Amino acid sequence: MNQVIEIIIYSILAAIFLSLFYFLLINPILRKKEYKHSKYHKDQHGISHKKQGDTVRTCPVCNEPLETGMRIHSKLVKPSNKESYMHIYGCPYCWPENTAHQRVCPVCHKTVPKGGFLVARYYEKLGTKHVHVIGCSGCRRA
Repeated sequence: MNQVIEIIIYSILAAIFLSLFYFLLINPILRKKEYKHSKYHKDQHGISHKKQGDTVRTCPVCNEPLETGMRIHSKLVKPSNKESYMHIYGCPYCWPENTAHQRVCPVCHKTVPKGGFLVARYYEKLGTKHVHVIGCSGCRRA
């Protein structure tokens, strides 16, 4: 019976030790790395704050605000000339087709056909990627 009590006491002490180790050593290191990320900036007092512009990204198809880490499904199409085109299918909210979120073309303001996509010009300017939506698969053929 005494061995069982000893095992329980050692298990509780080990759990307390691991919790203290995580909260006192590991967690501050992870937070420090997070605040060094480019989405944070320091004010005049040296306190890190999240940048305002990072949470404003929206899906071009359904116009839903995107959370951090959400990606838009798209394919880059390169014709023979120097221009590149991109087919934009949507975000996790609207692709694959979801009836809860309306898929609307920002050019013709009509519903994007089932299995359809937005057509955009793709270019790189000063090392950053840009797209300019020029229509959908219903109003623009590319």
